[in-house]
Amino acid sequence: MILARIPYKKLEQYKDIILKEDLYVELTLEYDDLIIEDKISDLEKRIKTVHLPFFDINLGSKNKFVVEKSQEILIKTCHMIEIFSLENAVLHHNYSPYHYAFMEDEFIDRFVGALKEILDDVKPDFCISLENVFEDTPFVIHKILDKMKNYNVKVCFDFGHFNLFSKVELSYWLKLLKNEIVEFHIHNNYGIRDEHNPLDKGTFDYLQAFDIIVPKILVIENNNIDDFRTSAKILEKILGGRDESF
Repeated sequence: MILARIPYKKLEQYKDIILKEDLYVELTLEYDDLIIEDKISDLEKRIKTVHLPFFDINLGSKNKFVVEKSQEILIKTCHMIEIFSLENAVLHHNYSPYHYAFMEDEFIDRFVGALKEILDDVKPDFCISLENVFEDTPFVIHKILDKMKNYNVKVCFDFGHFNLFSKVELSYWLKLLKNEIVEFHIHNNYGIRDEHNPLDKGTFDYLQAFDIIVPKILVIENNNIDDFRTSAKILEKILGGRDESF
C-alpha cells in the first residue's frame, strides 16, 4: 500500500485531502507533539505507520543523560501511539561514522542495550524498523538486527539517504537486508542535499530497487501534495498489481 508522509503538525492542513483522496498516512512525530484523540479521531484509521521522533534522539550516545532522555521520549511516544492500529514504527538509529570516529561496534552495543530496554518496557504490537540515514554501508543496521533477533525489529530503507551517503551499490544493500525490509521511504535527490523530490527528479535508481524487492509498506516522503501525486502515479505504473494492501 502507498502511504503519504504527513507531519503531525500538518495533519489538520491535509485532513480534507486525506479523506477526499482516500489516502493512508505515515504520521511523523517530533519530541514535543501531543497526540490529542479529538484532533485525529476521524483520521485514526488512516494512520497505518508512525515515524518516531528523531531530532536529537540518540540511543547510542556516549552520554548517558542523552540516552536516558532519548529513552524517555521514545517510551512516551510509543505509549501515545497505542491508540492506532499500527503495523510499523520507523526509528532512526542515528549512527554517523564521522561523529563516532568509525567506532561502530561500540555504538551498536550502546544502541542495542538502550533499545532493548525500551521494547521490554513498551512491548509494542507493531514492528520497529530502523532507517538508514548517514551510514555509508548496510553493516551497522545488519549488525544491530543480528543482536535483536528476539525482538520485532526490521528495516525501513530510505531511497534519498542511500543516494546521499552510500559508498556501496544499491543491490548490495537490498540483497543483504532483503528479508528484513518492511518499508521503503520513497523520494529522490541529486546526491547533494536531502531534497525529498518526487521520484522523477533525481539520480536514485528506483527501478532497480523495485526489481529487487517490493515491501508491503511504501511511504512517499515528498514535501507537497503535487509532488506526492507525481510519485504516486510513477509508483502505480511501476508496480501495477504487485503492491499489497493492509
